Amino acid sequence: MDWINEKEGKIFEGVESRAVTGWFSRFMNNCKVASHDEYGNTRTFHSFRHSFITKVRNVYPNLHHIQEVVGHKLQHGKTTDIYTHKVNQMSYLIAVVDSFNFSFNSV
Repeated sequence: MDWINEKEGKIFEGVESRAVTGWFSRFMNNCKVASHDEYGNTRTFHSFRHSFITKVRNVYPNLHHIQEVVGHKLQHGKTTDIYTHKVNQMSYLIAVVDSFNFSFNSV
């Protein structure tokens, strides 16, 4: 955790998102996983990000903490921003990630 606390910017510097996306597509193809889900949505590596945010948001009460974990910023100029101070406490960031329950049976 100390290593992550010391990082500025991306945790995995030098790793291009296209490389991960291409690898994931080939991996899914090799595993014979359908490229689209039952709703017609394309399955991509980025889908994990959507699933993580959706699942965590359903169980973790603090949206600002979730935004901090996934790298989203609060909208500027809103009332909440005036009263919100940026705090980089690893304890709540870990709590957000720990609230994620990886299960194929839940949404």
